[in-house]
Amino acid sequence: MSVAARRALQSYGAVHNRGRVEGADPAQLIMLLFDAAISALRAAELHIARGARQEKCDALEKASEIVLALQGSLDQQKGGELADTLDSLYSYCLRRIIEANAQNSAEKAAEVRGYLEELHGAWENAAAAVKASPLSLHDLGR
Repeated sequence: MSVAARRALQSYGAVHNRGRVEGADPAQLIMLLFDAAISALRAAELHIARGARQEKCDALEKASEIVLALQGSLDQQKGGELADTLDSLYSYCLRRIIEANAQNSAEKAAEVRGYLEELHGAWENAAAAVKASPLSLHDLGR
């Protein structure tokens, strides 16, 4: 497991299924973080609709911690422009989560959830492409 992925998981600290985490490759770990953030945002939307303020705050805090962990796991040197773009997107998502919390806005939480769902899908596609490739990630770095 890469240092960045381990750091992201430690920041989150509560991935529900340890078995899935233990055997996961870095791309799978990132997808688990996306899954957890998406789930937290979906829960926040429901809590907003129910008027459950504390539960909404807890869910949005969880989502923001995960987004911060994802942002912290970016490798600016190796990631180049893509890492810069993701960094900006994660910063935007964090601002929208804060606004969703302050304004009780399910729409803003849903907006962030939509971005994370798209990123999750992109990671799934990238992981599938790497698995289908005759080259491994280690071969690409040589």
